[in-house]
Amino acid sequence: MNKWYENLLREIRNSGERIFVHDPHGLLEDLNFHAELSDEFLIRKYESDGDLYLFFNANSNEKILVYSRKKIIRDFISKNFNNIELTLKPVFPDLNHELLNQVDVSLYQQIYNYYMELKSHGKSLDTEQLILKSVWDIDLGELYSSTNNLKYH
Repeated sequence: MNKWYENLLREIRNSGERIFVHDPHGLLEDLNFHAELSDEFLIRKYESDGDLYLFFNANSNEKILVYSRKKIIRDFISKNFNNIELTLKPVFPDLNHELLNQVDVSLYQQIYNYYMELKSHGKSLDTEQLILKSVWDIDLGELYSSTNNLKYH
């Protein structure tokens, strides 16, 4: 089974040994994604400049990844880190990312599995239908179908 974050993992691994990640949608909050990264990197959430300097200096010989949901622009970061931004575009290129960003990151694997199943069969759904069907098994086509929902008296 492919992991929903595989493309993002590859992007991070190809970005060097000192990486500052702008993660506006909290994708690194997925516990499995975070765990896989922590096998290779010392990971730290950006709290303050002072905290960043201490972490950087204490771990100068390690592969480190610092992340923040806010965009942080500092000379220290641009000089010492490769900057990347995590988005869902490489994961779900055909879907509405605004809708996906409203779904908890813990549900992305379910959504990804269903998305890939549909793609392998040459089918597609709009993002809302895909989320409803993959997570809650709600089919809008059946829900609004006049023939499927007729009640006989």
